Amino acid sequence: MPMPQWNGMNTAHAGKNGTLAGKARVALLTKDHGSALATALTREGHELFECETWQDLGAAAFDLILCDAATATTQTATTDCPVLFVGNGEGTPAERTFTAEAIESGLDAILSLAVALAETAKRCEELESLLQGLHTGSALVGATPVMRRLQGTISRAADCDLTTLVQGPTGSGKSLVARMIHAKSRRATNALTTLNAAGATTETLAAALEQARNSTLVIEDVEKLSTTAQALLVKNLKERTPATAATAPRIVATTSAHLTDLIPRGTFREDLCLRLHGLPIQVPGLHERLDDVGLLAQAALEATTGGKRTLTAEAIAQLMTMTWPGNVTQLQATVQRAALQSNGGTIQREHLTASTTPVATTNETPTRATTTTTTRAETELTEADVLPFEQEERRLLARALRATKGQVRRAAQLLGIGRATLYRKIQQYQLPLR
Repeated sequence: MPMPQWNGMNTAHAGKNGTLAGKARVALLTKDHGSALATALTREGHELFECETWQDLGAAAFDLILCDAATATTQTATTDCPVLFVGNGEGTPAERTFTAEAIESGLDAILSLAVALAETAKRCEELESLLQGLHTGSALVGATPVMRRLQGTISRAADCDLTTLVQGPTGSGKSLVARMIHAKSRRATNALTTLNAAGATTETLAAALEQARNSTLVIEDVEKLSTTAQALLVKNLKERTPATAATAPRIVATTSAHLTDLIPRGTFREDLCLRLHGLPIQVPGLHERLDDVGLLAQAALEATTGGKRTLTAEAIAQLMTMTWPGNVTQLQATVQRAALQSNGGTIQREHLTASTTPVATTNETPTRATTTTTTRAETELTEADVLPFEQEERRLLARALRATKGQVRRAAQLLGIGRATLYRKIQQYQLPLR
């Protein structure tokens, strides 16, 4: 009888020496209850379920099913775990049976293999689902206009081989965007190579560049590359020709820093900054897409609980009023902690409040909670200290532009206004950008 297909659900784990750490769930289909094989299983502490027919198994999940040859002939149900048939040890390869003594003598090894195969199959299923989500774009959760524009930008980036810089605040999903670009590109048939710039040497960068030939190299936190590694990357990008472009690794770098600010300090090369900006992509912070909070929260719950938990409308409203300096990463952690607080029930507003913890990040828009508190001098202001609105506005805008060294996009983020509005004000007040 052919072995059924399976993908398994393990309850035990194989140790380094092949023995099991934990207990396995084993089903024994036989009319010979109390057999030596059943005794061996219970003696080792494994969870044993004995029955006489396949229908008796129901929908329960097992690590292994042992079935005697007589019962095997009446099999009508499919199963998601491996099956061994107990008999006289004879038969064709497709219908091989094993003696009870042989199974008993190798029980630990058999269960270890079954568990390992189940873990591998489950991991493959997860990776396949993730890859499908990266390819279709469903892995990037969000329906706001800014996210729809980002999806379109990702698709355009995937259709070309331009060196790409993915920018955005910490925790906004830059690495996910970089992987989506590869997954949707013609290079997706080749394995993606990733390199964390922090601590990367010229040797590790050279190895990554070689490994990523015909594929994509994602350099995470590119601002942390050493000066020698930066020089090597510039050389690699500079020496490319139309003839070698197709096989050279496509570079996608991520950063939460403002690279142009690092150039005057001598920590980042200007020529590398220019080359990385072949196709810049800006990933929005969570404060720019608050209408996506509910979708993101539910997606985080599904990843944690398999979709068995939900949030109340009040809880989602609470999430939308909270500040997220850690962006999507912080939101996911908050929702996952709230799931623990709720003890298996629906997540209420109070569970979110109990699970919130402060997160320190850089390069993020200040919120009301983090703005400077009113000083004693400010409480003693007189009418003479009050300037006309336009003068106060001009002074505020000028201060923001000086603080950001003329970067209009960043200044607009800090001020909480749109870039078009800021450009209009710059013209109105004739403000210098440098």
